Amino acid sequence: MKILLVGPDLGPPWTEGRKNFVRDLVPRLVVRAQVRLVTTARQDGEITEPCAGKQAAVPQKWRTPIALDQAVTHAIRAWRPDVVCHFPYGTFRGIRGLVNRWSMRRIDQRCAQRAVRCLTILYSLTNGSRARLKRHVRELVLAPRVGWNGLTMTIGTDVTKALQVVAVPNGEPTALFMAGVADAGRVAVRYLLQERGLQDLIDAAPHLAAAGIRLIVAIPALSDAGFCADVRRRFMTAAPSLALDLRAAVPVPAIFGEVGLYVFPYRVELEQFVPTSVLESMAAGVPVVLSDLEMLAALANHGRTAYLYRRCDGRHLAEVIVAAFGDVAGRSARALAARRLAVTEWSIDRSAEDLATLLGQTPAA
Repeated sequence: MKILLVGPDLGPPWTEGRKNFVRDLVPRLVVRAQVRLVTTARQDGEITEPCAGKQAAVPQKWRTPIALDQAVTHAIRAWRPDVVCHFPYGTFRGIRGLVNRWSMRRIDQRCAQRAVRCLTILYSLTNGSRARLKRHVRELVLAPRVGWNGLTMTIGTDVTKALQVVAVPNGEPTALFMAGVADAGRVAVRYLLQERGLQDLIDAAPHLAAAGIRLIVAIPALSDAGFCADVRRRFMTAAPSLALDLRAAVPVPAIFGEVGLYVFPYRVELEQFVPTSVLESMAAGVPVVLSDLEMLAALANHGRTAYLYRRCDGRHLAEVIVAAFGDVAGRSARALAARRLAVTEWSIDRSAEDLATLLGQTPAA
């Protein structure tokens, strides 16, 4: 079988879960089939199109989807794959959402014209209706969730390296917050504070400081001096005595060996989102603190595999973190249960098996 993997920007830097998901799938697929990849790549803000044709006259905002469309059309004609697996962006808000829907529909149509099966696989889904998106393509694949009766596939991650993490003894309880945001602009700051939940940690800071808890905040944008100063100011204003460690880069998953808790205070409910970092933390045996969002419920398992706090409630977050560090037996039990869950239910091998099953099914009418 010939499988053509398609998607925008499936290359370094590896800070996006969708990219890592496809990268980790490839070695599992090549043992089963012939695999090729068609993508566009961004480097330092520039767009390179190694597979595309003439693009000089194309407006910048359209260059990536049009380049991808042209590259896919050429690959289908030249290589004649049996199936195309398209991994589009999962955001369907505003102009970007219109472009993403156009790209999904366009690539599916290109495949249909050549009688090639096309699976449109969404790693995440934001501001998009499953039912409406299903109208744009022949076969839409999502993560299993109540209310969706279409094609499903586990959205997992490669936990091999995380399973090898060895905890480094630390004299003080340490919690970790990570976000793969490289932009240091105002929109990114607002996103980090209001959606990724950094504001909840800032609100929790006085209580963490009083309890002697150290906090590592790892965000690529911290390499920007102004952004770093702004984040430090916010924390120090809330809790001047907080042991705060700001880092622009950390080795993942090795960083989990330095901490006792991983805090994932996401504030916004999304239609579909499986955070890679949470799965890696679980596999590394580091308990996770999650907000009480429905999209994270399967990972929390009613509190048996993660600690839960009320989203947008910094004081409650602090109470949960402080209590967790004081409950050695409880943290150990959750760590073991979480590792078992990550390995058995959310591994990339499970994803590869699910995709193999889909490829073996009769295409939807």
